[in-house]
Amino acid sequence: METPLFEIYQTVFNKVQEMDPLKFWFDLDMGQFDGEGYALPITYPAILLKFEDVIWKDMDNEKQIGLVNLTVKYAHRFTSESEMRSGNMPREEIRVSLQTLQALHEKLNKVSGGTFSALTRFNQYHRKTNPKDLLWVNVIQYQCNIQ
Repeated sequence: METPLFEIYQTVFNKVQEMDPLKFWFDLDMGQFDGEGYALPITYPAILLKFEDVIWKDMDNEKQIGLVNLTVKYAHRFTSESEMRSGNMPREEIRVSLQTLQALHEKLNKVSGGTFSALTRFNQYHRKTNPKDLLWVNVIQYQCNIQ
């Protein structure tokens, strides 16, 4: 029997594979963007998954239910130098990145499993960008219940 957190991890992995199995680096978020300590392998575009908090409460004497906060990071490294130098038209790389972010959300929104309820988006933000590395990271946070 799989644990509820592993089932969430496997389900998200499977949904990402449905998008394009060869396109995305997929891993747990272990601080790849923090820039401290050991450099972990990563290629772009990347999708990183992190279980932020699991808040437990007793359901009865034998079981607990939990609220899971799940963070999904989508990272894209910009490479088209000609687009970066032209500030007078929409950039194709930005269009593709935003479309990918939307497709990712559409794959994950309301997906559920045998041990977890539907993932529901509750927050989204853009991590601070370092212009030297041209890395764009957008974060979507979901919640679900587990038992």
